[in-house]
Amino acid sequence: MARVATVAEAARVGDIVVVSVPAAAFASLPAAPLAGKVVICTSGDTARSEGRDQEAGYDRVTIPGLLQRELPASYVVAAFSTVALASVPLDGSPSGTPGRRALPLAGDFPAAKKIIADLYDRLGCDAVEAGTLSENWRSGPRPAWIRRPADR
Repeated sequence: MARVATVAEAARVGDIVVVSVPAAAFASLPAAPLAGKVVICTSGDTARSEGRDQEAGYDRVTIPGLLQRELPASYVVAAFSTVALASVPLDGSPSGTPGRRALPLAGDFPAAKKIIADLYDRLGCDAVEAGTLSENWRSGPRPAWIRRPADR
């Protein structure tokens, strides 16, 4: 069962916690209570897009990668970053249905990605493997996001 909660409440009781805050707020997240939990980061853009490109090395780091840095004992998965919440299907389509929606996910921990892929399936969506958090820029929040190598 999913529900809205305060940050402290979600960290305490949630098995899977969704983080949908700007990267500037990551430092205020409670790292200790989120340790060992799967944390979904719904932002798939790069740090450059949030104006953090002046910080050393952040011009090549994804926002989910920054969240993983702030929550080193958590299992961050970039998911739901290419779809508005209102368009997540609630009725779903069974696996194998022609035209079934597919959503990317990225992460550094295969077991955590499997948990989110199973969640996608329960919602009626196929999971598209988008690689590691550092590779997540390829499936950013725009429907078709193509970047030249110089832009990365």
